[in-house]
Amino acid sequence: MTDGQGRTISFSESIIIATSNIGAVYIQEQIKAKMPLRLIKQELIDNKLNQYLRPELINRFDGIIVFKPLSEEDTLAIAALMLKKIKKNLTEKGIGLKADKDGVAILAREGFDPKYGARPLRRLLQDKVENDIANRILARQLKRRDTVVINNRAEIEVEKAPEL
Repeated sequence: MTDGQGRTISFSESIIIATSNIGAVYIQEQIKAKMPLRLIKQELIDNKLNQYLRPELINRFDGIIVFKPLSEEDTLAIAALMLKKIKKNLTEKGIGLKADKDGVAILAREGFDPKYGARPLRRLLQDKVENDIANRILARQLKRRDTVVINNRAEIEVEKAPEL
């Protein structure tokens, strides 16, 4: 490949990953119909990709991977991972975090969109959890040694630390 200044750049030891939502609706429909992934992939390669990409480009790909849509269980696991990161950030500030599994399940359900996967979950956790915590810190309702609790209704509560 040649860059903007005419220098030749070697890609001999590179892996280029290209992602696309081409056929996403088709994939979702076929997954719901219990079609095996290998048949979905073959249909995409044979009939769907060429509607959007030129054959010369398709033939340059060494592999095509079809990702199946996230399940509710996947979204629950992602929510738990995101809350773990929030907990780590709070721990660095001396604040604890506890989350009821039913509350996490509610957040995961609210943050899941079959069309966009777990992307809305990130925004939901920012809006419902992180922003609430930040506002409580600014209002001095949440201090070092306190614990943030996400209850079974996915509401934020604060357990105050005992006085020293």
